Amino acid sequence: MDFNNQKARKEIVQELSQLEKQRKTVVEETRKWVREWNAEQREMVLWILEEEVRDDNLLLSTKKKLSLPKVKTSEIETGEDNG
Repeated sequence: MDFNNQKARKEIVQELSQLEKQRKTVVEETRKWVREWNAEQREMVLWILEEEVRDDNLLLSTKKKLSLPKVKTSEIETGEDNG
């Protein structure tokens, strides 16, 4: 591996480490914020999130059902299935 690749890899690892630290900070700040809510507010937000997740799952399952099968490039060019 040449020097430029090593340097690029090190920079990527440092950036990922920084992003992970930022993510942890945001999660902790969000948890503190949510803990200030009363039980009714938390329950309402939980209900909304559950509904959103259910809707997202329905959307994903619908997309999977409607998606076309993948075709290999060789099948398009030759019209044959090689495997």
